[in-house]
Amino acid sequence: ALPWLARHALLRRVRATSARAVATQLPWQRERLEGIALASRAPLGGLELAEALDRVQGAAFRSGTVLQAAFDVPVQLRDLLVLRSSRPDAGGFPSVELALAHLSGCLCGVNAEGIAAVCVRDAAGDQPSLRFLAQEILFRARDLDAGIDHLRRRASYAGGTGTLVVADGSGETRLL
Repeated sequence: ALPWLARHALLRRVRATSARAVATQLPWQRERLEGIALASRAPLGGLELAEALDRVQGAAFRSGTVLQAAFDVPVQLRDLLVLRSSRPDAGGFPSVELALAHLSGCLCGVNAEGIAAVCVRDAAGDQPSLRFLAQEILFRARDLDAGIDHLRRRASYAGGTGTLVVADGSGETRLL
C-alpha cells in the first residue's frame, strides 16, 4: 500500500486527468462508477484509482463467427472477475460482459444486437481506460460501422490508448 501522502498525490493526478475525462466525456460511466461505490460502500477515490491503475491485457481470436478472448489477469485481481448483465434504462442496448467487479468498463462483452468488443491492450496512462470504450460500443452500437464511427468520435475527445477488437454477428471483425 502507498503511504497516505503518495496516495493522495496520485489521486489528485488521476482526478485531474483520466477521472476528469470520464466525468466530462463519458458521464454515464461516471454515474455507473458512483453506483458501484455506493453499493459496495467503497470510497469513490479508491475506485477512481483502480480505474486508472488496474490493467488487464488480453488476446482475441476469431473462429468463424465466434469471437473468443483470453486475458492475463494479475493474481491480485483474479477473484474480482465477474460476468455481469447491463440493462441501460434509456437509449442503450443490453449486454453481457466480463469485467472486474470494482470497475465500470468491461474487459469484453456482447450486446443484444450481436456487437462484441474485447479490450486487448489497455495502455491508457493518464487517459481513460479502453474498458470504458469497450463498454461504450456495447451500449451504443446497433451495427459495426456505426459503432466504430461513434467510438472514433468519442475517443477523439475522451482519450484512450491501446487496442480493441470488435465484431458483429456475421463474423466481421475489426482491430481498432
